[in-house]
Amino acid sequence: MSLLSLEFSRLRALWDAGRIEDTGIVTRADEEIARRAPRDIPDWLMDLAMQGPGSYWGKGSSEPRAADLPFDVELAFRATAVEIGDDASALRFARWLSHACMGRSHTDPWVQLGYELDYLLDVDLQLGVAVELVREHLPQVLKAGRRTVEEWRPSKPGGEGNRRGEP
Repeated sequence: MSLLSLEFSRLRALWDAGRIEDTGIVTRADEEIARRAPRDIPDWLMDLAMQGPGSYWGKGSSEPRAADLPFDVELAFRATAVEIGDDASALRFARWLSHACMGRSHTDPWVQLGYELDYLLDVDLQLGVAVELVREHLPQVLKAGRRTVEEWRPSKPGGEGNRRGEP
């Protein structure tokens, strides 16, 4: 994978997680196009710049593939996106965590919460209890995740400058 593909796979992961806006992706793509000779511009980069990530990636393009975010990073991002008073938002987070925890170490308290949510959602069918459990534990997840979110937050619109999210 080229450095360009690696950078945009990380930017795509941040975009997928809602941590970078469409304009930031397009700005970064435009910057990269401007500094390259026409023959050195990958087709996917030109398409991304012209269509924007919502259209380009939203229509199923897999180029470049989103980088896999570490569990703690995605947990922090998703937790910050939860609207605590909105049942649907809390339920989306519960469903994500119940699937994302599978196969991970049971010593991690967030993995334990995920397994508990999985039981409530898929076995016991107690959606309301799952939502309340998310509301109960979300402040702890947010407290633990604030630093992680700051480390991955792009400091410039195109994503440059974030410490862990950049090649």
